[in-house]
Amino acid sequence: MPFVFRFSGLVLSCLLLVVVCHTPAPADGARLSELSVTPSEGVLVFQATVAGAFNEKMEAAIKSGVPVTFTFLIRAARVRRMWFDRDVAEYRVSHTITYDNLKEEFTVHRSWEGEKTLVTKSLDQARNAMVRIEGLPLCSLDDLERDTVYRVSAKAELDKLTLPLYLHYVLFFVSFWDVETDWHHVDFTY
Repeated sequence: MPFVFRFSGLVLSCLLLVVVCHTPAPADGARLSELSVTPSEGVLVFQATVAGAFNEKMEAAIKSGVPVTFTFLIRAARVRRMWFDRDVAEYRVSHTITYDNLKEEFTVHRSWEGEKTLVTKSLDQARNAMVRIEGLPLCSLDDLERDTVYRVSAKAELDKLTLPLYLHYVLFFVSFWDVETDWHHVDFTY
């Protein structure tokens, strides 16, 4: 009986270690800032910035031609006491940066802007476009009730590195790619 207990304890410890190791850690210094929502022209508009999202390894990977994608998860919900909040809007938007070595140009595509892309030779300009969401319409103001509390929650995460199969053997451990920010919230009364 003691052997079974020790073995099951060992298995449980190993499973717990696997779960902890596979949980993305908050990015080193990366956090959402300047999170705000404002009514404008009949819609609720969302803005946010990711501070501290880029590091030297990531910039080197981008300059070597590896595309990098940030995904923003955004939720708007009506806050209800003593019951579950009621979702009003939920978005998953992404920003992707690629670098063309021949043209020495950065291209930034933001999913919520449709086919519009930013092409620039400046890494700083491309970086600023990657970490900012400005003017994202969340929902119509007609969908909101007056004198009611709402909460907008958001987080950003760096999508997992996707490489061709043969490169996975060379770069099997890229720890700086496993990052995400904590959830940030802003409450407001409409």
